[in-house]
Amino acid sequence: MGADVGKGLKSRFQRAGAGAKKAPRGRGRAGAALLCACAMLAAAAAVAAATAGEAYALPAAALSGRVHGAEAQEGGGFLFTLGVSVSESAEAYCAIDFNVVSSDYERLHILDLAASPDEKLFEISFAEDFGTAYHKGRVDEATGEIDYLIGIFDQNSQNGIKDAMEICGITFVYEGGAPQTVRLENLQLVYFDADGTVRSEKKGETAVIEISEEALLADAAAGAGAESGDGA
Repeated sequence: MGADVGKGLKSRFQRAGAGAKKAPRGRGRAGAALLCACAMLAAAAAVAAATAGEAYALPAAALSGRVHGAEAQEGGGFLFTLGVSVSESAEAYCAIDFNVVSSDYERLHILDLAASPDEKLFEISFAEDFGTAYHKGRVDEATGEIDYLIGIFDQNSQNGIKDAMEICGITFVYEGGAPQTVRLENLQLVYFDADGTVRSEKKGETAVIEISEEALLADAAAGAGAESGDGA
């Protein structure tokens, strides 16, 4: 079934790509954004169904994370931003997805702004001209981890991502207590080729970011000092 879905999305993606070449400038940009979003879904379905267990070619790009903007909360714990960056790639691509895994979903999770417990509105900001195709979380009751899948695409070009950059900022809630970790893993790049085909590459390396009260207190103090200096 997954292969059929992947083929169907891929076929729609190819037809849309053919039409986008003839669109005016403004409409072409919107069409390219739709193409990239469709490409991510098509590639994810196709890779999962057709290439399970196979070795993936590794792209040059890799993920890294930087903690900043920590704020101690009155009731205890912290809010902070994890800036997720991607290194330069050997080949330009149109979309990217990856997993963000917290070691303990009760102590460390992405801020949820949804008013209803049945909804999810994660606090994630994206670099200019980037959009999100999907972001969702899944709790592993056995390990206590929560695994977020995040997909991002370039809204301006079919294959417009190549340079190293911070692609998104994720607001986390850390309740304090024992140190925790955030893993950035399962990086996948998606390409839309000139002949209408969709390719994807996965990279196996994992970036691990340590989260602790001591580190966040230091970051909060550094931020307060910088603000005090700016106001002097």
